[in-house]
Amino acid sequence: MAYKRLNDLSKLQKEEGWFPEYGGPDIGYLSLTIDYLAKVYEKSNWDLAKEMLTKAIDFLYYFSHPDGSFGGEYGSRNTKHIIPSGINL
Repeated sequence: MAYKRLNDLSKLQKEEGWFPEYGGPDIGYLSLTIDYLAKVYEKSNWDLAKEMLTKAIDFLYYFSHPDGSFGGEYGSRNTKHIIPSGINL
């Protein structure tokens, strides 16, 4: 059941690595998704979870600023906050 849900989620992921949120990408919610995907991968070691994580983190990278902050006046919700725990995992 869990793998089926992961597979369903993978169909929502855009080629660039993001998931739709309010009509576009949002780095805050993407970082939350990365957190959950990292936990799934840690427990299951499923290749699909790893592939989804890699794409999502690669996309998130482009919104990292030199001072270590994230986000700003772009994305569907203009968020400046991320949840780093999934990236750390």
